[in-house]
Amino acid sequence: MMLRWFAAVAALACSTSPASPYFDTGNSLYELCQNPRTYPICLGTIIGHYDMLLANGYDCGPDNQRTKQQIMDIVVKYLKDNPAERSDVAALATYRAMTAAFACKQIPKG
Repeated sequence: MMLRWFAAVAALACSTSPASPYFDTGNSLYELCQNPRTYPICLGTIIGHYDMLLANGYDCGPDNQRTKQQIMDIVVKYLKDNPAERSDVAALATYRAMTAAFACKQIPKG
């Protein structure tokens, strides 16, 4: 079972797609999120983006009131509703989705 999962991930990583300066574009993330087999990769990628947003000094409100699934749903909906932006880096889509949904603001250093 694990070997099949690994083979599927390897196949996705090696699939032919247009060259991109990013590891993940909005298109590749959206594609991962549409396939139940790659759901864990989609979720992990989006939560990693969100964690990095917080680690870079952004405040998105009370995190104890939202779930990982909710965060993923918001990003997937954003990608669905904004297909013209899917060629951008995937992390940028997460940033835009979270900023719109939760009014994330950068905390001033000082």
